[in-house]
Amino acid sequence: MAHSELHGMPDVPAIAYFCSLFQHTLGTSDFEIQELEDALIHGLHTEDMFCGSFLDKLLVNLLQGCLPMYSRTINTTNYDTYLKQLITSKIEEWEEEEYTEPCCIYNPFDEDREDFNQLQLSEKVKILRQLTEFRLEAEDVSDKIKGVPVDSLRLEPVGEDSNGALYWYFYGTRLYKEVIAKRQTKEKKPKPSDDNDNSKKKNKKKDDDAEDDTKKKKKKKKEVEEDDLEAPGWYLVCRTEADWTS
Repeated sequence: MAHSELHGMPDVPAIAYFCSLFQHTLGTSDFEIQELEDALIHGLHTEDMFCGSFLDKLLVNLLQGCLPMYSRTINTTNYDTYLKQLITSKIEEWEEEEYTEPCCIYNPFDEDREDFNQLQLSEKVKILRQLTEFRLEAEDVSDKIKGVPVDSLRLEPVGEDSNGALYWYFYGTRLYKEVIAKRQTKEKKPKPSDDNDNSKKKNKKKDDDAEDDTKKKKKKKKEVEEDDLEAPGWYLVCRTEADWTS
């Protein structure tokens, strides 16, 4: 269940793509999406030291880039303190700017949950995604990413199917499908006629009955079509090379 939950989160491949894209310019870690998913599921406290150290190092790496003044002091034993400090400072900056819209800085920490490892799976993913965004706000970014191709900075879908679902390809073998919720369109009601012709009045009921029958058939057809469509969301289509060839 945990892996399928992660497969439905677009932030997971986005985090991996960010780290891969900027590994040579910002010094981010390079890893496969599967490695990130395994580390998130197994957590920090596990007998498998690789999974634990992987997530530790990823958090430290991103925090050191976000807080260069503390880069030499942030390590795998104290990063929780700096993580909360960074989030608090970002919220304070937002409040000082007096924006009219609500604060968009995500902060899941409270008295009962003071460590990253105490967060839910989705909360951990949101925190990591937010750190990648914070990293791009650092002062050294503009100079360091000058040589990065512009078209690689913004991912675009690689295709669209007949139902309007978008397909996204990330490096490696991952292909995802994004099913977008369709907007409900209201049917326009015919304008009332000013014609008082008696013959038209007699036929009005017959016309209304025929129109109602047509509407019912269209509604039933639409319901059948909607049943065949996937619910709006993010789906993993291809995970391995075998998936691409099958």
